[in-house]
Amino acid sequence: MLYNTFALEQNKSTISVVVLVVVVVVVVVVVAAAAAVVVVVVAVVLVVVVVILRTVGYTIISLVPIKLRGQSTRKSTS
Repeated sequence: MLYNTFALEQNKSTISVVVLVVVVVVVVVVVAAAAAVVVVVVAVVLVVVVVILRTVGYTIISLVPIKLRGQSTRKSTS
């Protein structure tokens, strides 16, 4: 009877260790998946921002010299 109780307690501790390991593995996998999703989202956002800034930058670069030329000619004529 005492041996059965000891074996039962040992099984409980083994089961708890297995459950703990499974929970840790699941948490690590979930965190890794979340980190991968975050990395992908950040990469996509960076690409979109770079593309938008390039198009806006080209528009600003193409517009600014015209405005500056207009102001510089106005200043020189006045």
